Parts: sequence; C-alpha cells; structure tokens
Amino acid sequence: SLYFLPQYSGKKLVQSDIVQYQGMASEIKDYKKKGDNILWTNSMFSGMPTFQISGSSKRNVSNIIEKSLGLFIPRPVGYFLMGMIAFYLALLICNVNSWIALIGSFVFAFSTNNMVLYEAGHTSKVRVLMISILVVAGVIQVMRKRYLIGGLGYGIGLAVSFWGNHFQMTYYLAIIMGIYALIKSIDLLRKKEITHLLKSIGILSLVSIIAIGTSASKIWSTYEYQKSTMRGKPILENAVDVSPASSSGTKGLSWAYAMQWSNGIKDVMAMYIPGVAGGSNSERVSKNSATNKLLKRNGGSTEFAGLYHGSLPFTSGPQYIGAIAFLLFLISLFLVNPVIRLWGILGFILTVIMSFGDNLSFINKPLFDYLPLLNKFRSPSSITSITTIIVAFIAFLGINKIFDTNYIKDRKDWILKVILYTSAGLSALCLFYAIIGPSTTDFTSSGDQAYASNPSLIDAFINDRISLMRSDAIRTLILTLLSGGILWAFVKEKIGKSIAIGALAVLLLFDIVGVDLRYINHSSFVSKRNLENNLRPRPVDDQIKRDNDIHYRVHEIAPNFHQSSSASVHHKTIGGYHAAKLQRYNDIMEKYMFNGNQNIFNMLNTKYFITGQQGQEQVQRNPAAAGNAWFVSNIQQVNSADEELIAIENIDIKSTAVIQNEFALSSSTFSNSGNIKLTSYHPDRLVYTSNNGGDGLALFSEVWYEGGWKAYIDGKETDILRANYVLRALEIPKGSHEIVFEFKPKSFYLGEIISLISSIILVLLIFGAIYLNFKNNNKTKLKA
Repeated sequence: SLYFLPQYSGKKLVQSDIVQYQGMASEIKDYKKKGDNILWTNSMFSGMPTFQISGSSKRNVSNIIEKSLGLFIPRPVGYFLMGMIAFYLALLICNVNSWIALIGSFVFAFSTNNMVLYEAGHTSKVRVLMISILVVAGVIQVMRKRYLIGGLGYGIGLAVSFWGNHFQMTYYLAIIMGIYALIKSIDLLRKKEITHLLKSIGILSLVSIIAIGTSASKIWSTYEYQKSTMRGKPILENAVDVSPASSSGTKGLSWAYAMQWSNGIKDVMAMYIPGVAGGSNSERVSKNSATNKLLKRNGGSTEFAGLYHGSLPFTSGPQYIGAIAFLLFLISLFLVNPVIRLWGILGFILTVIMSFGDNLSFINKPLFDYLPLLNKFRSPSSITSITTIIVAFIAFLGINKIFDTNYIKDRKDWILKVILYTSAGLSALCLFYAIIGPSTTDFTSSGDQAYASNPSLIDAFINDRISLMRSDAIRTLILTLLSGGILWAFVKEKIGKSIAIGALAVLLLFDIVGVDLRYINHSSFVSKRNLENNLRPRPVDDQIKRDNDIHYRVHEIAPNFHQSSSASVHHKTIGGYHAAKLQRYNDIMEKYMFNGNQNIFNMLNTKYFITGQQGQEQVQRNPAAAGNAWFVSNIQQVNSADEELIAIENIDIKSTAVIQNEFALSSSTFSNSGNIKLTSYHPDRLVYTSNNGGDGLALFSEVWYEGGWKAYIDGKETDILRANYVLRALEIPKGSHEIVFEFKPKSFYLGEIISLISSIILVLLIFGAIYLNFKNNNKTKLKA
C-alpha cells in the first residue's frame, strides 16, 4: 500500500498497453454501462470477437477467489497483495517458517520482472503469475501424499490462473510442472509406490478438469477463435505479397513473427545484474549522466534516456529477479531434496534456453515445430516470468533449511562451503562485468538509429550504458557479499536467528525496491483526469460523430494503424491493436491496406478517412464507401484462398462478388435491381430490410467469422456465405424480407453452463476440504 500509495488518492498508473486497451474495449464498455455483455465488437479491425479483449464470463467463481486473495482492493495494490498472500500460503503448506515465508512473499511479488510487466500494462500476465505459485505448491504436496491441502491449493491456483486469461503463462507453467511430475513419478516408480502415484495422478486430473471447467466459456471460445486467427491453420498456400512474418502460410504463428522478442545473453544476465543490458528504452538517468552533461551544453536536460542495448526490439525494464534471491536460489539447490533440485535445475535451464528464441534456433525451432501448442505463442522472452517463480520458490524452500537448527546440526561445514563457493562464484561474475564487461560489447542498440543525425548523443548514451553496467555490477557484488556473509555468520553461530533473518529481510527489501523504483514510483502516477485527456475526442472525432448514420467505419491513415487503437476509442475502425487478429483480415491488411488499396476500404464501408499529422488532423469523406449491404449481379468463382485474395484487387465491388467454390450457389446470375438497408445496429445483432425484384446475392460490409454468427431471413435460418475473402454474403429470395444476423457462439453459452456447474463443484470442494481439515485436526487434539 505504501509503494502504490497514490492509488488511494484516485491517481492512475500510465500503462501503454492499458491505453491501447481503452480503444480495444471502447464499444464493449459502452454496452456494459447499459448492462449488456456483448461478444462481438466493431471497434477494431472492422469487427472481431471480444473473447480476448475483455472478460465476459459471469458464472465463474474464480473471480471472487481472486478478489478475496487481493482483499477486494483494486489494482495494482490488489494484484500484488494477491501474489504475496498466494506465495505466503504456498510456502506455509510446504512447511516453511512463517517469517521466512513472509519475506519470500515480498521478494516474489515485487520482483522487478513483475513490476516491469505491470508498468507496461501486461496486467493479465501479472494476474496469472501472481497465483501460479499455488499451482506449483499444490502439485508438489499432492505428490507428497498431502492430498487434501495440495489438491485444494492446486485447484484454486489453476482455476484463478485460467480466469486471469493469459493462457501463454498457464501453458509455460504446465510445461514446468509437467517436468516435476515426470521426475517425481520416476522417483515413485523406483520406490514402488505405484498406488500413491496413481492416486496423485487421479486427484490432479480430477481437480484439473474442475478448474478448467470453471473457465469453460473462456477457454472454449478462445480455442474456437484461435482457429481463425494468425495462430490457427494456414489459409494461403503461397502467402502472396504478405510480409515474411505473416502466419497465413503456416500452422500457428510464423517463426519470424513469434520470435521477435528473443532474449540475448545480456538480457538473461539482467536477471542477476539489473543494468547489465541498460535497463530500459526509457531509463532514468541522473543530472550528472553523460547524456545530461551533453544536453546541458545545449541548454536542455532529460530525466530518461534510451540506455537499453540488449537483444529485444525494446523493453520497459530488465527481467530482474533479485541479486540476493539469485544467490539464495543457487545455495538452496544444494539443500533441497533431489527431486526438487533436479526440477529446479532443469526448469531454470529450459526456461532460459526457451527465452533465447531465435538466438538459439537449433534448439528452439524443433520445440516450436513439434511441442504441442507452442507455435500459438509469441515473445519467448516472457517465459522468464516462470523462471522467477522457480527461483523464488526454491530459494526460500532451501533457506528455510539453513535456519532449521536440526537440519544444519551435522552439516555445518558442508553448508559453509556451499555458501562460500556460491558467493565467491557470483562475486567473480560481478567483477567480470564491472572490470572486463565493458570491453566485451559495443553497447550499441537498434534504437540508436533514431539519433543517427546526432552521433554525440549516441556516444553519451553509450557512456551511460557502460556506467550503468559497472555501477550495477558493483551494487550486485556488495549485496551478494553482504547476504552471503549474513548466512555464513549465522551458520558459524556468530549471530542469532532473529538477527540473521531480520538483516536478510532488510537487504532483500533494499535490493528489490531499489530497482523497482526505477520503473514505478509515486511520480509514475497521474490524476485520473490527466489520463483521460488522452482519450478525449479531437475536433476531427467530434466532426465525424455528427454523422447520424447508425453504422460506418473510419480509417486513420498512419503507418502504424494496425498497431494503435487510439482511433477506436471514438469510432468503429479499420485498424486497431491486438496480438490475435483474424488471419483473413490480417492478409488483406498486409496485401492491400498497407498499400492504400481503395477497393478494400470501400467494401469495408470506410466512410471517413482521418489524415494529417498529430494536432493537424483533417477529415476526408469517402463517397465511394459501399455502405452496410448491397446486391451484386456478377459472380466470380475461384478455386482457392490464394485466388480469392488476388481476385478482389481490381473488381467492381458494387457489382461483382468473388466466392470460393467451397460455397455452393443456387445460381450463377443474380438480380441487383433492389435495395437492402441496415435498420437496427447492435454488435451482436444486425437487422436489415430488403426488397428485390428477383433472387439476389447480398454482400455485407461485415467480417466473415464462422464461429458463432447465424443468419435468418424472415425468421428462418439460412447459410452464411463468404465473399471477397473477408465479407459475409447471403442468397436472398425476391420480394421484401427482414434479415437478421445474430452472434450466439455455442462455445460461450454452453461454456457458461459448464462454468457454473464447475464453479459450484469447486466451492463445495473448498468448503469440504476446510471441513475435513478441521475434523482431522480435532481428532488429533483428542488423541493427544
């Protein structure tokens, strides 16, 4: 609460991805204010499902559990409090001393990696990471025959993890826990404890089904949605004229696109020495920095500079776990039992290797190609968030043993050697980066290209990068020696247990918070009013909003229109920001929209263009916009998706439709003498009236998506055809009719029923486990 104190005065943290989210969810929020939970939005990319934009499930008890663990305090305090409580409980059920568990909970939740993720706006990722430790502890305890408490922790952790809605983190966690389960299973088979193994597998499987069931509507909808996105099956055979990073010709994401955020050696080293890779692209610099000295000579100054020089395109901060936490982790590997030790070593090595992505392609490319579901995810560097969990968990499991006098009684000499050699080894690494490190790299960054016209500024950046590497290496060296010295003094009985734990806690606090404050501090918060200023309509937005038309689209002409949702705050737009765009729509963006093909904008009913530089925007009306729907008379049938994409480039969209042969038509000619009009707009329900002198084929400027849209003509369901690669089409009989499109995905509505049933079962299991625990405790007391 002290760290995030401005939250209590109503201030907000500026988060880049959250600003983008405001545009993504604009229409969703508008309808939510009316009590309407929409499943489709036209705010971005001419229309897409809301499943991976905003949570829509109302029957999942995990929401209440998550809020309870955060003591019902809003984020960010609530999220970090949830992480602390979850980690504390996880260590307690692993029989760790409560004071050590308390310290560990702070180190885990406030690791700089988590702080940087939150500052960048990756809130769903942070939510999943904060609860994941209960999954870890739960699996371990079940396989240690503590079925009740282990199953309870695992069930709660997994259910809330799915509710957090960042399946990539849950997937990575599943890989790591799968490694533990395999190691432990081999150990149990070796000991011939087959009955216990089968019971453990049964409990974990049953609890997994229930936990997954609580988020059935979210998981099922997402699974169905991903099939049509960039992460699904390939659509094009030749991927004609789309970018090399496109996934249209591949199953799942393309390797080039998925690996854009791959770690390098310096990025991994930043887990231990925070400034070894320069920190961030907007790193705080002192008044005496080389950058500020240069700027002062020209009458200027800056608080931030682009010091990052690692392998990522850019970053908000290092993947710092903590210098002391890292030392404790390495020491603890020698102290924990063999199964945990092997799991920790393998888990750490695997997550680090996978984080290298394209920089270790000879290992990661086969994993990407053959490990199930891995090709659905991008940004391999993000797996180091799981590394943080492994390091923190094992660090405090092991240190708990050092402070157990019964454990160290006959092992003092050996433990002293472990502390000494580990501290010496890490200290040597710090000295390397403090003395030799600057000569091993040129400290240049891809971001330096923006300052190519000012080479002296780049030189200043480089000097500050060298200075940061050296100062942080010395900082880490001091913390390593001090914390190692405290442990050595305790084992040698030079200081008492309370003093040792207290001193270690103070150092850990200084270590973590000292780096965290570089990226989030009280000055990072702004008033709610200032934050909302970014969302207020510009004069051009107000001008467009005067149009009383119930449904049309806007395109803001900008190089990054496909990576910005700012225009979506006020309009239904052609562009937007989302990591899982519909593949067909992404194809027409890359082949046509980036080149300004007017035909494509017209058929998507782009009624207005916003042009001009920031602050000088102008509105341009498009008289050629095709409207919401129209009849065509000519059909151009093609044999493949490739032909379909190519054919739409130069057709007369008002008279001709391109349709693939997979859709059977009742005729080769249609009448276009009538008219069709949109009379009622709702994102999930569009109503049209038509009047045509003959049987007609109508095209609609709505994105075709096969996962839940239904069409009705005068109340009778009819098949939806696909036209022009991305549009919907219907055969409409002659005469006057009412046409209705409704978005009612079975995956969501049936999934909601499953979520409700599973949530009830989970609640009953929680209360049942609590009752049995009290019952067993009372029996134990009576026997005593």
